[in-house]
Amino acid sequence: MRPDLCFGFLLFLVSCAAGPVTLIEADTEDPGENCPNGGTVVRLGADDDGNGSLGDGEVDEETYVCSGRDGVDGTNGTNGTNGTSAAPLLSTATPEAPGANCPAGGYRIDLGLDINGNGVLDSNEQMTPVYVCDGADGQDGAAGDTGPAGADGRDAMVTVTQLDVGDLNCPNGGYLLRAGTDDDGDGTLDAGAIGSTTDEVDYE
Repeated sequence: MRPDLCFGFLLFLVSCAAGPVTLIEADTEDPGENCPNGGTVVRLGADDDGNGSLGDGEVDEETYVCSGRDGVDGTNGTNGTNGTSAAPLLSTATPEAPGANCPAGGYRIDLGLDINGNGVLDSNEQMTPVYVCDGADGQDGAAGDTGPAGADGRDAMVTVTQLDVGDLNCPNGGYLLRAGTDDDGDGTLDAGAIGSTTDEVDYE
């Protein structure tokens, strides 16, 4: 017979008799000396003060219904199969011309998983692109101060010298033209300032 049915039957018999009602209470029993693995303590006694519960001085009998020891652990289950390796994440960066996406130009960044494993981010593997845009050109700075005036250039000079007949350069005579710059500013074409020389024959 189940213990709870026994207690109920006992309570019914005692409650019909004259005198204090006999009560039965059950509480959890922690693991310890009475129940090494824990369990339930059942207390039996007369409700002498009639308050509907058993006081410490009203318990006539205690019975322990103890839990059994833990069973032996079962054998470990079989390991599951390895999962499929994830596809690697690829990215590309492409210059973006000025336009709707980047008013001042920049770069388009594409990301995606290499589903087919060919090492290339194909168009059908690309996610929504991200744009990294250049900033707009800043305002021009104020004009700088005018620099100092440059040095005056040198005057160009040309001299013409008539050559006599029998001259080494013009056997029939002519003119010797010398051109250059007046580097020292003395108004004469010095030998060191001559840039070019031309012999012009003037007569037969």
